[in-house]
Amino acid sequence: MKLDKLFKIVLTFVFAIVITNCHLIQPLSVYVHVVRYVHDFFNNTCIIFLHASDNPSETQDLKIGLDLKKLQFQFSGSGIRMAIMSVNVFVAEIGVAYYHIKRPLFVLLNDSDELRQGFADVAGWIDMSYPTWLIFFGNGTKIETYFDTLYIPFDCEFMVAQTQNDITEITEVYRVDRNSSLLTSNFGFISLTEDTDIKRKGLYDRRNNLHGKYLRVGVTHNPSISELIKDDDQNVISVEGYFGVLSELLQQRMNCTMTFYEIDEWDFVLETGKSAGVMSLLGNKTLDLALGPIAITEKRLEVAEFTIPLFVTRYTTYIKRPLESVVKWEGYMAPFKAGIWTAIALIILISSGMISCAKSLSKMWSSHVNDLEHSPSKFNHILLLVFGAFCNQGIQPSLLDPVRIIHLIVHLTAVVVVAAYSAALISFLAVKTISMPFTTMAGLLEDNTYDFAVVANSSEFYFCSTTLDFVVKSIYEKKLRDNSNLPTSYEDGLKRLCKEEKYAFMLPEHQYQIFKSKLDCIIEPLDSTMQASIGMPVSMRSPYRGVINSVLLIIKNGGILQRVLNARFYNVKGISHRDSWVSVEIGDVVVLNVILLLGIILGLLILYVERSFPPKTNDRTINIAKVIKTKAARAKEF
Repeated sequence: MKLDKLFKIVLTFVFAIVITNCHLIQPLSVYVHVVRYVHDFFNNTCIIFLHASDNPSETQDLKIGLDLKKLQFQFSGSGIRMAIMSVNVFVAEIGVAYYHIKRPLFVLLNDSDELRQGFADVAGWIDMSYPTWLIFFGNGTKIETYFDTLYIPFDCEFMVAQTQNDITEITEVYRVDRNSSLLTSNFGFISLTEDTDIKRKGLYDRRNNLHGKYLRVGVTHNPSISELIKDDDQNVISVEGYFGVLSELLQQRMNCTMTFYEIDEWDFVLETGKSAGVMSLLGNKTLDLALGPIAITEKRLEVAEFTIPLFVTRYTTYIKRPLESVVKWEGYMAPFKAGIWTAIALIILISSGMISCAKSLSKMWSSHVNDLEHSPSKFNHILLLVFGAFCNQGIQPSLLDPVRIIHLIVHLTAVVVVAAYSAALISFLAVKTISMPFTTMAGLLEDNTYDFAVVANSSEFYFCSTTLDFVVKSIYEKKLRDNSNLPTSYEDGLKRLCKEEKYAFMLPEHQYQIFKSKLDCIIEPLDSTMQASIGMPVSMRSPYRGVINSVLLIIKNGGILQRVLNARFYNVKGISHRDSWVSVEIGDVVVLNVILLLGIILGLLILYVERSFPPKTNDRTINIAKVIKTKAARAKEF
């Protein structure tokens, strides 16, 4: 019992497994040098040695026992964690908990039949791609014979070391799938006396060829995303659109062939919590990959894995734009603050007063120059003329130089004021202000007059049903839970949005970009509800996920993915650019129309008063001709 506890403590702090039938087939220095180099190359945190004998002390001689002790001291003394146990102990004590060991290196010390059988038993249930593997072969052992019935996955780093004349050749072995032949590639050479000849390349720089492997790919018809091309027998032969371009790039760079299967039900989650549709097919490994813009969610990660995110999208709720526009009664006063309006009024009053004073003083000091009869001299008349100057009207010229200077200053000030006001007014007329009933999901919930919908059995539906957000959860309970009339596609949902009144529809931004050119109404977005990463799902523990991610990273870093995304989503052929032009409607100038109408009514009213109540005059008849002659004579004298 004490030995078992001590053994578990050793496993906690020292990780090592030695697989051997209790004999070393290479000199101890070869083991130390090769294992240390492989450990450093792959940056393993520990070395794990396994052996086939449950009681090695009874089957090994003294020399081998000393060699194993020296091997252990060599690595332990360097601070490298390690331990020794048999395959049976490994299975019984660690088992599936091997995932708790970070980046382990499993070393098989020889090529004996006992060791091969023990390894075959472990390979049947362990994730072969998780650790790094290293096995030492004798010179007479053939790699093809040893691995004849053993499956080494495509993403497994399995090294075979064979030493001859102090030079150890490291060979990688793997299979594309269980039914394919064993593939080998030279990893490099390690010498005890010379420089090591190993190129530092990543796994998928060394291994990126699937050798014509057929991948089973699920796809559904979706405009601009995955448009299916079928033959006469209605079999899918190719895919166009964004994911069609992506599939072509993957096939070319990985040297594989994709066989497409049309999926009617793209993806949904049953009320029991189990996935159906394409996720179910990936879960039971009927499919290898799915082409489609599927959001990466926690629930989906339980049945499948995902590639790196292709792009990020936002889920937004849209409503139809209300028909009526807002009348900005204060809009024509908004360009200037109250202080500026006050300053303009004071300028008009002061300028009018100065002109009136100048005319009065000129009559007192210069009797031969009478400007009172040449231009208006009453203050109310002058005030009206100065105000007209600020409205781009002219002023009757004066004979007095001081008055002319004041006129010049008034006109210059008016030009600057009118230019600034006109610029602000144009912006006011060009900017559309829509009277939205609400702009957030909380407003939608409070309004309670709008129907809310998402695509049936979609990621949006799952999000609304599982979210912890109070507002979205409340909307789900009221609008979605018992709704059996949800749209079956994004296009169907947008058509309903334009057709029905008070209808709200949530969809991803990239889907809106695709279908917005087909809308026959103008819709407005509410605040974004959530943001999600879009990726391609692959079957759980797929050996091809790594190489797919590697290719996606290359084309993503090269800008290819973004160019395809822009071409397929944001520059869809036929998109209308009507939103880029803004027209001024009658509602935008209703304030001016009201002022004009009131001015006309006021003018007519004053005209009626003047006609009905004419001013009283003296009985003397004014001789107009005499007045004109008098003014002409005075002008001649001047």
